[in-house]
Amino acid sequence: MKQMKKFMMIMLAVTGIFASCQSPEKFTPTTESLGLTSVSAMFNYGTYKGNSAATFTAAVSDLAQDIVIQVPYYYPEDSNNQVTDITNMKVYATMDYNCFIEPKLGILDLSKANYFTYTDGRGEQHKICVRGEIVKLSGNKIQAFSVTNPSLTGIIDNTAGTVTFPVAAGVDLSAVIPSITLDPHATSDYDGVTSMNLFKDTLVTVTAQNGNKREYKIVLKQPEKTAYGFRSGSETLLWSKQASAIGSPYDVLNNVSLAVCDGYVVVNSSNGTTPVYLDLANGSAKGSINIGSADASGCVKNDDAGNMIICNYSASEFKIWRTNSVKTAPALLLSYTIPDGFPLGYKVHVHGDLDGNALIVATVEGIDGVSASNDIVYWVITNGTVGAPVRATTSNVGATPGWGAGPGGNADVTPLTSNITNGLLASCYDSGYDNLYFVNGTSFAGSIMLGPESDGNGWGYNNNAIGTVTFNKAVYAALLCTSHFPQWGMTQRLYMYDASNPSSFAGAIDATTPLVYTPAITSYYSTGDGAGSCGDVVLYSTLDGYMMYMVYIEHNNDAIECYKFDCIKQ
Repeated sequence: MKQMKKFMMIMLAVTGIFASCQSPEKFTPTTESLGLTSVSAMFNYGTYKGNSAATFTAAVSDLAQDIVIQVPYYYPEDSNNQVTDITNMKVYATMDYNCFIEPKLGILDLSKANYFTYTDGRGEQHKICVRGEIVKLSGNKIQAFSVTNPSLTGIIDNTAGTVTFPVAAGVDLSAVIPSITLDPHATSDYDGVTSMNLFKDTLVTVTAQNGNKREYKIVLKQPEKTAYGFRSGSETLLWSKQASAIGSPYDVLNNVSLAVCDGYVVVNSSNGTTPVYLDLANGSAKGSINIGSADASGCVKNDDAGNMIICNYSASEFKIWRTNSVKTAPALLLSYTIPDGFPLGYKVHVHGDLDGNALIVATVEGIDGVSASNDIVYWVITNGTVGAPVRATTSNVGATPGWGAGPGGNADVTPLTSNITNGLLASCYDSGYDNLYFVNGTSFAGSIMLGPESDGNGWGYNNNAIGTVTFNKAVYAALLCTSHFPQWGMTQRLYMYDASNPSSFAGAIDATTPLVYTPAITSYYSTGDGAGSCGDVVLYSTLDGYMMYMVYIEHNNDAIECYKFDCIKQ
């Protein structure tokens, strides 16, 4: 006990010594950081009140007195909504935890100077001023540049200031029709020009809203391609639109379909109205196609050589018309007398070249309350001559087996290539859990390639929209899963696979080795009940073989989007 007391007395003495030696000076942090990195503002009024996407930030690299938050002249920048009022803005700062601003930031009038005292991590105080200014847009880049007559897509290099058109020798480019997409509210010296001579018109000047200029040189050459397929990293969302705003009659029950022709996206509503067409480069509406005497009550589709077919919808006489331009009236290609009253026209695909060798496959639709269907009809075209129709019965596709009626219940049976022996892909609404099937091109026996979505939400989707294309030696397949329930926030889903080797498929629609691209889709505009679950997807390779486009339309969620890929070696 005595030893314990002695020990405690020694410890108290030592503590006292250290206490008497402690410096009375204030502790100084070792950090050299000023701790204030940015000051941001967002609207505190109107449509974008509190919207974090509408945030404008001034980076703070030093504590100069003036911190200016720049607000764009238009918001969103690609709209015509001019910003005229910054007197009611919510302002906040990003700074270290041991720093503070007095008085506190909050709702400020950024049209005038607002003064504060900022204390940094060392305890030093700084007088700062926070204000805003409305600035004209500085964007002066070319986002997309395409031409028709002939149809070519330019490759944009904003760093080098070039637009490269891959083109073979001998192609006439003396009177092309340009379509140039610029940064929002920028202009070019070719605005409104209806014809360009790419042999002579080799410079394009783009001027931003604020007057800054950028010059592009047009280059005509044939770049080297990647060894196989599209170049990883080239995948780009080119444009996104609200489907009901593109000029096509909008109804979720319509059997909407797509084609790419003459450098345009053609949208058909299958309700007796004339299909409309959009600029492939930017999605802008151009008007209605020249329908002539054709009947577009079925679908539209394109071949691999720039031609488009237009189909009627019929249970008695099925017809297909063809054209190579949205401005040229189509001519009748074939007529087929339906023997049993099962309709054709809603789901038709064509591969190859209608002027050479091609394959057309039409899915035979079921009849509500009468019978499901599991038939297809196909035509082989040789040297531009249409062969006799062949009706084939598939097996093991769908739960019935077979599929139902109407845009939602019908199957989509799509050849992989222009040779039917290479097989077909098929999918239909299958009791709410949709598989992807491979159909043998000789026996027409089906087998499951992929099971329903791995997250168990297959019950909420209809997977009867498929597109295929051959691009740079690879066969790609796109599957659009349209949503039955947009009112529950279920957006459409889109998957693209390398289908060159169908035997490599295993697993689920969203979890398989051949899945090469699936965008995180957030664009949907409808919150109403999903009635028809109708949509379409098309894959298109440009004639020069350098670009591939994937376009889909989804009527329940009221969205149409376009993605671009290339195979240019870098």
